[in-house]
Amino acid sequence: MSYIGYEFYYDGTRATFWGYMQTAMINMGWELHDNISATVKVYKSNGESGNEHYGYVWIDAGTSTLIAFAFYQYWNSTSHTGVRQRLAGGSSTWSQLTGATFQTTYPGMIVGNKDIVFITPNIGIFNTAQYGIIFGHIPVRFDNNITNAQGTAGTAGTITIASSAGMGVGKRIQIVGDEGCDSLIITASPDATTRKLIALPRNYGTGAVIGAPASTFGCGHVTSAYWYPVSMWGDAGTTVGTTYLNALGISAPALASLVFFNEGKYYLTPIFLNNISATTPGQAVGSLGSNFLYGLTPAVMDMMILNNDGSFPEVNLITGLTANTISDSTRSWVVYAHGGKFCCLTNGGGAGLIKKISSNTSDTLTVDSNWPSTYYPSGGTEFKIADVVYRAHGGLFNMASYIKVTQTAVPA
Repeated sequence: MSYIGYEFYYDGTRATFWGYMQTAMINMGWELHDNISATVKVYKSNGESGNEHYGYVWIDAGTSTLIAFAFYQYWNSTSHTGVRQRLAGGSSTWSQLTGATFQTTYPGMIVGNKDIVFITPNIGIFNTAQYGIIFGHIPVRFDNNITNAQGTAGTAGTITIASSAGMGVGKRIQIVGDEGCDSLIITASPDATTRKLIALPRNYGTGAVIGAPASTFGCGHVTSAYWYPVSMWGDAGTTVGTTYLNALGISAPALASLVFFNEGKYYLTPIFLNNISATTPGQAVGSLGSNFLYGLTPAVMDMMILNNDGSFPEVNLITGLTANTISDSTRSWVVYAHGGKFCCLTNGGGAGLIKKISSNTSDTLTVDSNWPSTYYPSGGTEFKIADVVYRAHGGLFNMASYIKVTQTAVPA
């Protein structure tokens, strides 16, 4: 499934947002693995590649005040129990969307694909522990050599692998399966489908995966720059360690050098995740890719917009407005030319609003959903038409983050 970036207004209730969450998870490619009840679900994903070891997210919307999350290496849908549970920040408090975040002033956001998902009921709350949650597989691996494996425990263990690419002698690898995880070293390569290891502490069945690391599945801590995998380097068996990855962007001085003040725009950079620890192997693991970027310090309702051809979107002024249209009577646009683009209010009443354009006449844009009553545009407001939009967030990983928006109607 390709990336979907939902930003939408809703009635501000937890129950309504929970309904949209369920729809969005399926639309983004996650499978409903355990339908425990109307308010408790377990979803799973093996990543956009389909090669990752499945990761499982348990979601409980069964209270009147919050939605809770927990993350697992494996979940048994018969017994309704999981293996290797991880929480954001190691605490259930950090793995919740609390009642205060459900409101009508600002839109909610549910974005992602089979790799990564970010959810917040309120984009106007920054640097608050319960304002959002991010989880999944790290989308861009710096070592993308992962493959299925299986083997029997032994002091000089042997595993059978599906692919030999990147699995040379001397490489430190991790193996992850429903049975647990282990960190290993390849000691011999008898043939293309066999590798010998310094040891294999436990049996691993056909669903196991090896790589460096074998799994990046985990969750993010929104108010500090950490990523918590369910199976971290150095972990063993079903015991969950306390180590984590660091989320990093280009430093402020380096980023400032990329600013193009004369054109009023600047580059954004990926958010990197690495593992540097005295107790575990140090390595750069990967990044969140092009949909989650790091930039300059944002404010509430900030956006970054651009056109695919590199041109800067021109300014229009509102001369007419209905529930789902916006007009500039001085324009003579090509009819239907702007369908699929975005109408972005950049100055004046309603500044910061984004709506996807469904169609247009020579001077009027029809958008995909009504303008919000709580944050309404006004005559004379500036608006621009853009091909690509990123919404600013000041709290994701405690960094200045920009997240790509692709849809502005509710998930359906």
